[in-house]
Amino acid sequence: MLSSPVFRPLSGKKAGNGLVPFARGSVVALALVVLASAVTACKDRNYNAPGLSESTQRSTVLAPAPTPLATVAPESVDNRSAKGGLLASADEFNGTPEHPRFQLKSDYPLKPDFLTSSPPEPNMVVLRGADALAAKRASQEWLEAMQSYIYEDMNSQDTSNANANFRLADTAHEPASVSSKRWYHMPWLHTPGALAAKPGRGRDGIWGLTRELDMLTTSEANWPLITSSACMGTNWGIGFFNEPGGYAIGQVFPKGDLTFPEKGVFPKGTVSFKILFTSVTPSALPALEGAWTIEALVNGKGACGKASNSAREITPLRHIQMDVMMKWGDGPSDWIFGNYVFNKARKGDYWQGMEPLGVQFGVKQEQTIVTSPTFSANGFRGRLNGPADNPKASCFSCHARAQWPEPSFALLPFAPRNDADTVNICVLHEWGGEGPGKCRACGASGCLAEGKEPVFLGAVSLDYSLQFGLALRNRENAFSLAKALAGKAN
Repeated sequence: MLSSPVFRPLSGKKAGNGLVPFARGSVVALALVVLASAVTACKDRNYNAPGLSESTQRSTVLAPAPTPLATVAPESVDNRSAKGGLLASADEFNGTPEHPRFQLKSDYPLKPDFLTSSPPEPNMVVLRGADALAAKRASQEWLEAMQSYIYEDMNSQDTSNANANFRLADTAHEPASVSSKRWYHMPWLHTPGALAAKPGRGRDGIWGLTRELDMLTTSEANWPLITSSACMGTNWGIGFFNEPGGYAIGQVFPKGDLTFPEKGVFPKGTVSFKILFTSVTPSALPALEGAWTIEALVNGKGACGKASNSAREITPLRHIQMDVMMKWGDGPSDWIFGNYVFNKARKGDYWQGMEPLGVQFGVKQEQTIVTSPTFSANGFRGRLNGPADNPKASCFSCHARAQWPEPSFALLPFAPRNDADTVNICVLHEWGGEGPGKCRACGASGCLAEGKEPVFLGAVSLDYSLQFGLALRNRENAFSLAKALAGKAN
C-alpha cells in the first residue's frame, strides 16, 4: 500500500438495527412496468424494474408475511443454499485447469471489523477545498493507493493463466490469503431457474461475470468518450466487497428465506470494486490493443443484438475499466467513487494499463475531479463515468437511486433522455442542490425536490448498492418460480 499523509486508518464499526425483515415474496405482487423507451444507464441494471404510480409510492406500506411455502423447494429460496442464493452460476460448466469454475465467496463475517489492513481513506477536506491543484493531487494519490489495496493478492495469483486471478476461497481453506480474508461476493446474481441454453444476464460459469450495459460506440481518437448509442459489443463485470461490506451483505441475506433490506447499510470503511471487460476487439477499436484478455462464457460470443437467452460460448474479453466506491463517513451520502480506464500507452505505469481517471463525491458538477492527464470523464456534463457506462448518467447519481422496492423508470429514470429533459436532470444530478433555476419545479411529474435523496416513500435505501437491488429482485424471481412449481405439483 502506498504511504501518504492523505490517508488515515479506519476502524470497523458495527451497523445493526433489529428492524423487521421484508417477508418472503412481499414484493412479488408489484406490477412490472415495461418501458420500451427507457434508457438503461447503470451497469448493474439491464432489466425492467417493478414500478408503482407516484400516488401509490407515497402511501405504500410493507405487506404482511405470506403463508410459508412449507417444504416447497426450500433450497432454491434459501439465501445460504448452494442451490439458492449461493448458486455461483446457472451455467452448466464444470471447469477445467485452464478455465476454473467460478466459486462464490460467501462466508460473510459476523462483525464489520477489518480482517486485513484497512483501506486508504480520502482526505475529504482537501478534496472539497478551494485549492484545485491540491484536490487533484490528493485524488490521484487516493486512487493509486486504492489500486494497491485492491490488487494485493488478487492480480498476481497465477501469472501463467489470466483466468486464474481475482479468485477467492473460504478462509477455512486458505487462511493465509489476504484476498480470501478481505473480499466477498454478492449472492443471488445467478439467473434463477436458468438453464445453460437460457442463461439470462446472470453470472457466467468461469469468472462469475454478469452482463452489463452494452459497449456503445467510441473510437481510437475519442476513447474513452462515447460518441454514439450504437452497440459495438457486450460488456461484462464482477464486483467484490471488503469485510465491512461482506458483513452488511450477510445481514440482508441471512440463512433461510427471509431478507432484511433495511439492514443494507454499509459501515464506514466499506469498499466495493468492479472489474469490467468487453467483447469488442482491437480490430474494431484500436484503443484496446494490449489490454489484459481473459476468457468467459458470454451470450453469442459477445455480439450485438444477441438476446440475453442465447447460448453462451467461451469468448475472449478485454479489461477496459475498473470502478471503486468507498463509504468514507457515517452519513447516508458519504460515498466517494473512483474510476480507472485502460490506456495502452500507460501499461508500464499502472497494472494492465488501468489509469486512474478521477473521483466523484457528490452529484454537483464541481464534485467530480478528473485526474487523468490524457482522458476526460464520460459522464453527464463532465461528471465521472467510464466507457462502459452511459454518458447521460454519472457514478454517484446512478448509485444514489438504489432502493427497495425498486422505483419505476418513469418516476426515477437512470438518466435524462436528452439535455432538454430538465425534470430528469433535476432528479438525477441536481437534487444535491446544484442551484435554483436549473430545475423545473417538482410536481405531479414525480421529480424530487432539491436537497432530497432520490428514495421514494415506502421504499428503503440500499445505500448506493445497485447489486443489492439486483440480488433482491433475483431472489423474488426465485421465490415466484418455486411458488409456481409448487402450484403445478399440487
